[in-house]
Amino acid sequence: MPNPLLKFKNLSHKTHIRSTLAFMMTCALVALMSYKRIGEATHEILGILMIALVCFHCTLNLQWLKSTFKTRPKPSKILSLSINLVSLICLLGLLFSAIFVSKYIFSFLGLHNGASTARTVHLLAAYWGFMFICLHIGFHIDTLIKMASSALKREGVFMEFCLKALFFVTAIYGAYAFYKRDIGVYMFLKNEFAFFDFGENLALFFADHIAMMTSFAFCGYLAQKLLKRLDALSYLP
Repeated sequence: MPNPLLKFKNLSHKTHIRSTLAFMMTCALVALMSYKRIGEATHEILGILMIALVCFHCTLNLQWLKSTFKTRPKPSKILSLSINLVSLICLLGLLFSAIFVSKYIFSFLGLHNGASTARTVHLLAAYWGFMFICLHIGFHIDTLIKMASSALKREGVFMEFCLKALFFVTAIYGAYAFYKRDIGVYMFLKNEFAFFDFGENLALFFADHIAMMTSFAFCGYLAQKLLKRLDALSYLP
């Protein structure tokens, strides 16, 4: 007879791995957006690390993907799959364009023809990928808040309310940071060269990008809540 305690320990171990992995990917994502502020060599190394972490993340969630196609997908799962697919396309775009613009890791390949086009693809994939990955994070906010409450050893309705309030306030500031930094001009190629203020405090740069990440995640969170309500309606006879 299987030991239920062992099953619980295995579940707890998997949760710990997932939470550690999520934290590492979040840190890597924010750092990658700083590009030249952290140095191009560091940027390339972090990019490869990010791809490896995403592959590991996908491996851990293969069961979720398999279960999705066993029944008719609900609206919330259709949106989740769509966001995941676009995120994957952006990551592949980043990887393949990086081969042509790399100055360190892939430079030995000597593939510099088409570097200008690859640079544009890299810029587009970076900012759109950032948005879609953050939307993906938004679908897991409830889980992340519970994990944060547990880590702080302050579980309960009040703690969850405080964390959600912090999430909301940060998301509002993130929308302002998006406007202030004029991110839209890169997403729609009104400017094909990302501008970095090297005189700016790097901590402020990271804070703004974490806030923007939260803002996009908040949009994903709201979309998921809305579609969860539509899920029930879609299965009515």
